[in-house]
Parts: sequence; C-alpha cells; structure tokens
Amino acid sequence: MNLNSHNNEIDGEALRGLRILLVDDEPQMQTVVNRYLESTFGRIEYTDDPATAYQLLDNEYFDILLLDLHFPLANGFQLLADWSTRLRMKHLKIIILSHEQDGHKISEGFGLPITRYIAKEDLPRELLPFLTHLGSEIVPCSRPNRIGWHLLNDLTHHPGNIIPYYQLKVNPRRPLAAEALARWKNTEFAEAGSGIVPAGLFFPAIARLPEARQIDFIILEQVCSQLRIWQKKAFPFIRVSVNFSASHFDQPESIPRILDILRRFEISPRSLSIEITETDIMHNFDKASAMLRRLRELEIETAMDDFGVANSNLVNLVRLMNANTLDHVKLDGGLVDGILTDATTLIVTRAQIQMLRRLGMAMTVERIDSAAKAQKMHELDPTIYQQGFFINKPEPPEVLQERLQPAAVQSLFERMGVA
Repeated sequence: MNLNSHNNEIDGEALRGLRILLVDDEPQMQTVVNRYLESTFGRIEYTDDPATAYQLLDNEYFDILLLDLHFPLANGFQLLADWSTRLRMKHLKIIILSHEQDGHKISEGFGLPITRYIAKEDLPRELLPFLTHLGSEIVPCSRPNRIGWHLLNDLTHHPGNIIPYYQLKVNPRRPLAAEALARWKNTEFAEAGSGIVPAGLFFPAIARLPEARQIDFIILEQVCSQLRIWQKKAFPFIRVSVNFSASHFDQPESIPRILDILRRFEISPRSLSIEITETDIMHNFDKASAMLRRLRELEIETAMDDFGVANSNLVNLVRLMNANTLDHVKLDGGLVDGILTDATTLIVTRAQIQMLRRLGMAMTVERIDSAAKAQKMHELDPTIYQQGFFINKPEPPEVLQERLQPAAVQSLFERMGVA
C-alpha cells in the first residue's frame, strides 16, 4: 500500500490542530497510516486495544475516530454500540476501516453514528481526500465542540471547577445585592493568564442539555454556602441572584431541590433571586410561568433577565404581568447605552422605567460603565439597582467581600456620584 503516492494531492491544512484517534490491531496499518497522517496532519494517537481506546475517548477529546472492524473479542460495531451509551461521542466523526470482503457486514452498523465506511484496500484513494474534506467541515465547530466536551468531562469528574464570581447590584437607598455568574476553571480556553472562562464562552455549548441544570445547582449550592459565611460575618446583603436555564421548566424536581439546598445551608428564601432570560420565558411561557409563580409563592424573588433584547415587546410584558410571574426586571444595557448622548434613547428609557415602576416591578439596569451613566440612571429613578463594570467586574467572593466593608461601600457611592 503506497499511501505516500497521494501526498502532493492532499492539502492537510484543514486538519492541522484536529485530534485523530486510530484504533486498529494490524501493525502495518498502525505504522503506515499513523506515519502518513502524522507527517501531513500532525500527531495522531493510536492503539491496538479497544479497552485503551475506551479510556482515551473517556479522558481526552478527539475530533475523528478511525476504527478497525475486527478485533479478537469484538467487532467495531459492537464496540461503538457500547461506547455510544457511555461516552460523550455526539461530536465525534467515526470512520470504519474494513476489508472489501466485509461488505456484507456493513449493514450491522446501521443506526450507529458512523460517518463513513472505507475499505482498507481503498485507503490511498479514499481516506486522505475524505479526511481533508471532513476537516474543512470540522474546523469551524471544533472549538465549541472541544469546549462542550471538556466542560461535560469536568461536570462528571471535577465539578468543583465550576465556580461563582460575584457582581454587585447597588443603590444608595437599598441594601446591597449581587449576581452570581458561573465561571469555569480551565486554562485551555481561558484568556491568557486568567485560568477562568466566563459563562458566555462555555454555557452555549451545553445550554440545551440536561447538564445545564447541573451547572445551575452547582452555583446555587456554592452561593448558599457563601451567603451563610457572609451572614455570620454580618455583611449587609439582602439577596444574591442565580441564573437558571430553560431546561428547568420541564423538571418538577427543580423547585424541591432549590428548597433542599436553602434548608441545608439555613438560608432564607428571601435571600435568593432566580433570574431567567426573557427569551427563555417566552419560548415556553406556560411552563415557565408555572415555575416562576411557584417560586414567588415560596418567597423566592423571580427576575426576568435581558429585558429589551431580541423579541422583547409590550405584549410579552402584559402576559407576564397578568400571569403573576415576576418581582424584578433587569433592563439590558443595550437599552440605556445612549442615554447620555441620544434624546430618543433617554425618552424611551425614562418611559420604560416609569411603566415598570407603576407595575410594581423592582428594577436593575445593567452595563453601568461610567459615573455619568450612574448619575443619569439615579436621576431617572433613585430606587433602581445599578450593575456594571464601573461598579465592579465579576470577581471571586474573597475579593468581593473587601468591597462590602461600610467604608468601601460609601466610597463606591461617592465615586458613582450618587452618595
């Protein structure tokens, strides 16, 4: 088999950086295919042992699996059927390597997530061009796939790598509050030197998966533990808000689990706020409303996040108010970015605040990035909470608690010009 005869015809750039695992018990295949792919596409992992392959797939991320059809104790289809029930393989592109005489067995693989069957006799003609084509499809989604895989792996094996960072919500006339924002300790995907990945980069990879709920509860448990510490130190918090995903709407056990966590840490329901985005609420209005009403009955504050984003409109607001679902509305920063320079933005913002206030809503405005904006919002409504980088960037609890000292709080309000 002269694989090198095709070397000049294949552009391997599309596959550089992708991870390939070759599982084959024929020494010639391991030697020849690995040598060729490694020189053209980068380092290739390989093994001749299905048990070792299982461990590699469980503990490391791969984009492509090249799998032999024959092993002494199992065939490739049997291995895939077993692995697919126990491993995170939805992203994986699987290519079965077989001999031409195995054609009658290919039907056994129907129903399994197999991308391509290639006869070993046809490797020079088919495998390398196909890998190059496949790589051009994989590259754009490789990073989010890697993020999702590593995140799910940490949720299984290292859930402590999911942690809350806190951002203050302040008003000089009201007790301090904060939002707990999920962060992921991971050096591969974090900005250089930080070691911390913000939720906006990792959460979309699993937002619609059941594991999204696991992140919410990991954060809630750490928040309640921290609240207990702060309450013992008499820090002046009224409540901390935690973001919950839409995946909770179909889960009757979500609210009992919230209550169990509150009880274990001896935290009053009034110390907790649950934030759900307006988009998530409106996509599943009936179930979302039922959950939010139940939370309110239990004296847990309910908040609608990102009001003013996407399909936000007054019809949605009327439905939400009539359904008795909300205590608090968070105005998206995009609504108020122009209040200092654009008269129309100022008029619309003022009208929205007045309307929400008359409806009895508590409010937080996001993206406060200057003293001038903080002062203008305070002028529009002195009872509104303000949140943004000018007040503090999301930070770990040991840093935040330094801001909770009375002198530090007073200094913050003076810096905002709202003391």
